[in-house]
Amino acid sequence: MQHLFHHSRILHNPSSFSISTMSSSLTLPSFSPIFLPQRTHTLKNHNFPKSRVFATISTGTQSSIHEASVADYKVSNAFLFPGQGAQAVGMGKEAQSVPAAALLYKKANEILGFDLLDVCINGPKEKLNSTVISQPALYVTSLAAVELLRAREGGEQIIDSVDVTCGLSLGEYTALAFAGAFSF
Repeated sequence: MQHLFHHSRILHNPSSFSISTMSSSLTLPSFSPIFLPQRTHTLKNHNFPKSRVFATISTGTQSSIHEASVADYKVSNAFLFPGQGAQAVGMGKEAQSVPAAALLYKKANEILGFDLLDVCINGPKEKLNSTVISQPALYVTSLAAVELLRAREGGEQIIDSVDVTCGLSLGEYTALAFAGAFSF
């Protein structure tokens, strides 16, 4: 993923002017204007034979951005990361068997001050469903799932072939972390 997304610009609550300025400063082979409601934009420069830019857009004020695409480009693999509500007691159980996945839980434990994996595996459900537990649990478990895939035969090739990441709500942060926009 790092080779796909190494130039990033993140605009928080951008104005129509800042989006227009940002999108018009990009060198693109072709573009057509589209109008979407937006609040947060993540633009990533893709170094393919032709320049491509990907945008992650959430709802907000009406603005214009330019769709940066190449007519022959087709998405081959995408990862979709879940949001709050997808948690279940027992999730993350396999993480103990893969060192890179277990390390993610260890980092989370140091930050949070409690054993996140234990709560994920053993519950209770009421505790796991609380926002302060479920959000870090889903974030870490989703990233751990990537490490579980990486450890399997052919997993690295699947991960390297991902050219689009998406997330629902909290999953947007997981998608950004997976894409290399920020570290753990």
